[in-house]
Amino acid sequence: MIRVLTEGRTEVALKQLLSAEVKQMAERGVSLRITTVQGKERLIKEAAVLVRNAVADGAAYVFALVDLYPEADPSSSVSDVRQRMISAVSSEHRDQFRPHVAVHDVEAWMLASWDALCRVAGCPGQKCKYPSPERVNHTKPPKKHVDELLRRYRKRGYRETVDGRRVLELADPDEIARKCPHFRAFREDILKCAGVRR
Repeated sequence: MIRVLTEGRTEVALKQLLSAEVKQMAERGVSLRITTVQGKERLIKEAAVLVRNAVADGAAYVFALVDLYPEADPSSSVSDVRQRMISAVSSEHRDQFRPHVAVHDVEAWMLASWDALCRVAGCPGQKCKYPSPERVNHTKPPKKHVDELLRRYRKRGYRETVDGRRVLELADPDEIARKCPHFRAFREDILKCAGVRR
């Protein structure tokens, strides 16, 4: 089993987003289990216990997926966040621990899945203006862009647990991987640990 610890509610749609990969993993006898820990700081603070418990529960690998919020902490980088997670886990479990960062948040993956996002917003056929969603301006993160699109066409704001899940369920992970290197690294690492890819 591979356990993925996430900081938010939207990330539970990862299983739908990675449905083809989950099927390949199942063929090898490997399951993917998502656990939500509300908040990045809580996930990092409790990482040692969460990883230890997941391994005791049968996880061969434990992934952590947290968002990077440069607008909240401009001095923070992907490597800083990853190092904080690694440092929080005991040396006994570090070989089984795989920390990853969604830059800036999983809504960047939604911007990469432009057609799926537009279908959910009710404006199919719109031209995508986000060729590199992980590089969206730090002062206006992807979540705000998603919210603006939904407000413009649906007349209401973005709801993570409803809209976010729906977009990720419709999204093409290959398209996201082409536009979002950090998502690609996360997906490839899962497949490698599951023995699907080398």
